[in-house]
Amino acid sequence: MFKKIFIPYDLSKEGEKGLRWAIYLGQHFGASVQIFHVLPQDKELEEKYQEVRKQIEQDVELTVKAYGQENQGQGLQAYDLRFGVGDPQKLILSEIKEQKPDLVVVSTHGWTGLKHFFLGSKTEHIVREAKTPVLVVRQAPHWPFKKILIPVDFSDFTEQALLMAAHLKVSKQVEFELMHVVSMPDLIHYAPDYGVALPPDLQGDLEKSARRDLEKLKAKHVSLEATMTQATGSVADQICQRAQEAQSDLIILPTHGHEGLERLLSGSVAEQVLRYAPCSVLTLRLNV
Repeated sequence: MFKKIFIPYDLSKEGEKGLRWAIYLGQHFGASVQIFHVLPQDKELEEKYQEVRKQIEQDVELTVKAYGQENQGQGLQAYDLRFGVGDPQKLILSEIKEQKPDLVVVSTHGWTGLKHFFLGSKTEHIVREAKTPVLVVRQAPHWPFKKILIPVDFSDFTEQALLMAAHLKVSKQVEFELMHVVSMPDLIHYAPDYGVALPPDLQGDLEKSARRDLEKLKAKHVSLEATMTQATGSVADQICQRAQEAQSDLIILPTHGHEGLERLLSGSVAEQVLRYAPCSVLTLRLNV
């Protein structure tokens, strides 16, 4: 599944968490891990670049060895440490485009912290622009994921998210939960002929319809042995609330919906879930 994993590494504690996640996943999938660090473009620091590079190389080597010791000697098969000099945002995206990894791993903090994470930061641009799955990690590394929440909208993109879920079912202990939230966009999507004056019982009808669609989805993907959850209200709020209640350790989130990719990422569901989810989030940039 994942043969090449890319991790931007910034020397912070959260950056190290992301690195350890990449190592964990690289070991499980037998993937190579590409570690990329960006040095600042500063003439006064140029003479120290070699010293800094050497220190980073040592830090990465120690982290990889520590992983092997924690996992009974099963170290990472291969990793490649690369450096760039200049603007981190541009260089990281350029490197992702050039290397074409199967997965990008980033942490919620790091360069400038979570609050700035969705205010034009480097990490936001990675999630927005990378044309590959991005794992945004919060908790400490562990494998496998035990409880995976999959928000669904019954579109073709739901099928791609469930295909990804199937790849993560590495044991019987992995639990999947399909969730659909009935919200005002759903009312408009499912009943365009009603216009503005919606019948008072429309929401109830939609909830019944969504329940039937969930049953069909569960039956179609019976190998996941998934449970089902349905809610009404704000999509992002309900997803985050359910992840908290169920103690999910991963949300699989396709970054496309009825309203289109740009709207979804610029101030709606994906942004809100990534900002407030209590667990890691795997975003899937799906082609329209």
